[in-house]
Amino acid sequence: MKNNKFQFLLFKFNLKLITSNYLYFVSKTIVQMEGTPISTITDMFTELKDYVNNNNFILLNNIALLDEKQMKQLIVDKYNLDSVKLTVDNLMDSNLENTLKDIKLLIDYENVIESKIDILDLELYLEYKKLLEKDK
Repeated sequence: MKNNKFQFLLFKFNLKLITSNYLYFVSKTIVQMEGTPISTITDMFTELKDYVNNNNFILLNNIALLDEKQMKQLIVDKYNLDSVKLTVDNLMDSNLENTLKDIKLLIDYENVIESKIDILDLELYLEYKKLLEKDK
């Protein structure tokens, strides 16, 4: 997945570079398409620049937002890029509460992992908590 993310970032960077630098576009196009007249290359550049600037080509967290794609699918795609198994069904209204509980559990798990607390520390904490509850 990280390789796909890198490729997409590279694509995004190259697209911005190409559409902001006419001379770079011409130099790369001449190498790829020898014998193409400058007027044709200029038309190609204008067409590409218009496409990028005018066709709702917006990127959010490395995901292209296009009109025809549904928001739920965008969310699923974003989490799948981060290796989190999520489906559109998980985001349906009937399943949303369970999905939110699962997400909270994952966040708690990540917090425990990052805190570097071992299992003995957790057991001691739980025993202490039980003792406090008995005293009440």
